[in-house]
Amino acid sequence: EQTRHSYLSKVNIIGGNILLYSHWSILKQVLKKYDYEYHFWIHYKNLANDDNTFSGFIENLIENDKIDIIVNFPMEDQVLSRLISQHKYHNNLTFHFFVENESHYEFVKCLEDKYPLNNLKIAPFFTGDNYIFFKENIFTDKEDILTEPIMLRKIFCNQKLNSNDFGILNILPNGDVNANMNTDILGNIKNDLLSKIIYEELTRNTAWRKIRNDKPCNNCLYQFLCPPISNYELAIGKSNLCHVNP
Repeated sequence: EQTRHSYLSKVNIIGGNILLYSHWSILKQVLKKYDYEYHFWIHYKNLANDDNTFSGFIENLIENDKIDIIVNFPMEDQVLSRLISQHKYHNNLTFHFFVENESHYEFVKCLEDKYPLNNLKIAPFFTGDNYIFFKENIFTDKEDILTEPIMLRKIFCNQKLNSNDFGILNILPNGDVNANMNTDILGNIKNDLLSKIIYEELTRNTAWRKIRNDKPCNNCLYQFLCPPISNYELAIGKSNLCHVNP
């Protein structure tokens, strides 16, 4: 209700197996009051284990509702294949594959050739043991930076805010709120007004305005041409994921 007059446009609902939530009928009535784009994140194995519930869940989707299906490795090929076969033409579904190495990536590309999926996204996942994979495939080099046209708007944006995190708040089941799952708690939605929580982030700057102003980025020619700091830097514990200033 506090976000009714804000610029909020997207709400993600995630956590465990959300199909087991026992108050969907009540929650749906609440969600329909607000014209947001709702994304329901579900692990693919949870869908396979409860297909009837999922079918009913899909039938009750409204126009702006989206389902984001999480797929990680090791993967149960038969389970995923059956799921894709059943729902491959559903425009509101997006399959998110989290790959840890080159073989995972190649597998997903083969899957993409096999099934005409409308929506498929691939994202690298850092495990702590696949640093070499990130260094060889994810780290930025000079060619990556200069591939796209240099836009003044992008430079000005990167000088002032972090476009990966800006405007995002995570609300945990106990009510705690943070701007990034890897940063400090800003308040609790049960006790604090949303405006107070936003003020805390704007004054403390845990994530929204974290820019590349630390070493070695602050001495680099491409400081504000590079993508903003992401969760990958936080997970890996390295301020810059690049080959320009290794």
